[in-house]
Amino acid sequence: MTALNGVRHWYKLAGRSARPAPPVVFLHGGPGGESYTFEMSAGRYLERSLRMVYFEQRGSGRSDRASDGGYAIATPVEDLEA
Repeated sequence: MTALNGVRHWYKLAGRSARPAPPVVFLHGGPGGESYTFEMSAGRYLERSLRMVYFEQRGSGRSDRASDGGYAIATPVEDLEA
């Protein structure tokens, strides 16, 4: 868990890359989705050759909800960039 823009977000780093490459960030669908199903299926295959970041967005999965109702369209982008 890490706090981003006032909300605790769940994330997981997994896998490895044999070559220098940026990680792949998995963003679940929503609202209220999570990354577990993808991680246990296709994610396991991708982790063999890629560095994966599973990121659960605010108010979804194991991440906390925004107590101030901060769900503007730009907010998830700001969270991810942080």
